[in-house]
Amino acid sequence: MAPGQSFFTRKGSLLQLAFNEQGCYFAFSDAWMVGFCASAIYLVDCQWGVTTEFVLRLFDLATT
Repeated sequence: MAPGQSFFTRKGSLLQLAFNEQGCYFAFSDAWMVGFCASAIYLVDCQWGVTTEFVLRLFDLATT
């Protein structure tokens, strides 16, 4: 893993990725995102990915 990268995965608990002009945020609840983030992705079990300041890559363990 390179500096500035974040690795994430979802297995058994809620995980959301939220976005606004400042970047990408990780959350377990969407309540704080209302009015703060422009969009969000709700991950399902076995999805994982890597994010940097400008790139988001998502994968699914069932298909990768």
